Amino acid sequence: MGIDKIIDKPKIHSAFILIAVFIFFPVGIALLIIRFIKHRNYNHFRAKDYTLVGHSFVTFGAAISGLVLLVELSSQEEDMSGAMAVLILSAIIFGIPAILFYVLGATRKKKMDNLYQMYNHFITAQGVESIDRITELTGESIRNVTQDLSYMIASEKLQDAKLDTVRRSVTLNNRTATGPNSSENASDERRDNHNEDRQAAAAGSNSRGGNSGNAAQSVLCSGCGSSSRVIPGRSQECEFCGNVISIPV
Repeated sequence: MGIDKIIDKPKIHSAFILIAVFIFFPVGIALLIIRFIKHRNYNHFRAKDYTLVGHSFVTFGAAISGLVLLVELSSQEEDMSGAMAVLILSAIIFGIPAILFYVLGATRKKKMDNLYQMYNHFITAQGVESIDRITELTGESIRNVTQDLSYMIASEKLQDAKLDTVRRSVTLNNRTATGPNSSENASDERRDNHNEDRQAAAAGSNSRGGNSGNAAQSVLCSGCGSSSRVIPGRSQECEFCGNVISIPV
């Protein structure tokens, strides 16, 4: 299974949730809530989750309608007006929310597709490397931009790129940016490097005589390529793709 398939794999499979909704609705709702919570930091799952809620309403409405029809057929009554009333009511109660969530899912997918195109254009065509600058251009938060770029790199929507969450920058491998922002980005990067060196020197002087082995170190995630801070000897999930990362002692 490729990296793009792994990163697009939901925490709880949609089929399990729909089966739970069909058999026992409260369990399905609980699984939906758990999935939303687990996906709260993964923007690329939001459209699929909204669409899944729409599927859940349709599934439960179909289950209720089928049960009503079975009861009416087993009663052998010729008057089906009661059953028709229940079917119409079910269609209204479950159909309207389903349509709303389908619209939400489609709107979210369109928004993310547009954002991915904007990210690609800013980075590859204009040479923008600073995540802070991309945040200003798109109006998205730094967390969202960082997560979106991490997903794009892992899913190969943005090829030959490297994300550095510590310096808050994204660079293209084996390529020098030539866009109007390249000189500004280079200056910003040199300034960031200088500040980082100063901070590292200050931290080193403050930690002399202490236990330096417990200091967090930067490590690249093998799943999405983003940089994270990890304490040696401990493991944690990458906040962007969920892959387990660690540094041996």
